[in-house]
Amino acid sequence: MTAYVVTGTGTGVGKTFTTCALLHTARGRGQQVRGLKPVISGWDAADAQSDTAQLIRASGSTQTVETTSLWRFAAPLSPHRAAAREHQSIDLPALTAWTRAQIQPGALTLIEGVGGVMAPLSDRTTTLDWMAALGLPVIFVTGSYLGTLSHTLTALAALHARGLNVAALVMNETHGSAVTLDEAMQGLAPFITQIPLRIAQPLVSSWCEAEAIHALEI
Repeated sequence: MTAYVVTGTGTGVGKTFTTCALLHTARGRGQQVRGLKPVISGWDAADAQSDTAQLIRASGSTQTVETTSLWRFAAPLSPHRAAAREHQSIDLPALTAWTRAQIQPGALTLIEGVGGVMAPLSDRTTTLDWMAALGLPVIFVTGSYLGTLSHTLTALAALHARGLNVAALVMNETHGSAVTLDEAMQGLAPFITQIPLRIAQPLVSSWCEAEAIHALEI
């Protein structure tokens, strides 16, 4: 069994982009793959570019919306507030059990989180609690925006405090940032030497073209 959780500093840093690029590469090598986003907010069934829709395409399998994202909420809010809008809640044991059940022996399974490392799932639990319950290695995604160093190091410290293994770090170039990708990665580099795999991905038009991520051997 090979499974990872993909998380990051927050929304918009390229978690789905990174996950899809890794799935695309693994499929090209002949691997069986499975991309999951168990919880999604801002859900629109008609959106062909939703995170869920992209993961299904990248997986190239018979996955459905229901087997990719079971907890779907329309409001573009934190998961616990989006769920509350629909008079629902996210139960951590149920989420953990469902996620584990989707991991298939012999397949590379990438489980994309929602929001950042500590996005609330309920009034008492966060995505960090979910990741800790799963106990899987983490692929951490960040951007090259101004402020990324503090955000990244804070998130990594939270993961480390819960005993989670960060197997790889991907920095995606942030469009329009005052900081270049190289500058951001150089500033972060001295603090992440303990992470085995560290790559910087320049801006490209599609995850099919993300060569830096494609070279990441997970």
